[in-house]
Amino acid sequence: MSGFHERLKNSVHTYWQQSTILSPRTRFGKVIMGSLYFSIPVVLGYFVVTKVVDIAESTVQERLGGGSSSSSGTAGGSDSGENEYEYEKIGAGGWGGGVNLATSDQETKDVNRINLERFLRKQRKLKAKRERKEAQEKVKNHNLG
Repeated sequence: MSGFHERLKNSVHTYWQQSTILSPRTRFGKVIMGSLYFSIPVVLGYFVVTKVVDIAESTVQERLGGGSSSSSGTAGGSDSGENEYEYEKIGAGGWGGGVNLATSDQETKDVNRINLERFLRKQRKLKAKRERKEAQEKVKNHNLG
């Protein structure tokens, strides 16, 4: 890579030195050379970024949507009902095209509901325990005062 860069740099500088009109010694030549040196990384960077985004989107579609571009589809593409998920697209779009929300099957919904109920029950117990402790401290402080 370093050798390629050196050869490119030497060829560009040789061209600039041989050209009398676009010589970098003149003001016009310096503007052209500066524009060239500035625009090459910008243009190449743009193409690299768009290629990376295309690859990332295709990978996401392969993993989630089976390559379908519709806003609702199934993962894995199986019709057996096993491991099927529907996706609802939300958001304004942009590079990522919004957010795909997975809608779970009934078994997953039941497990999530049970876990949520357990969590909320535990939080209610902790709150009640904290309130009892505060009431006891209040009674204790009232008796001392």
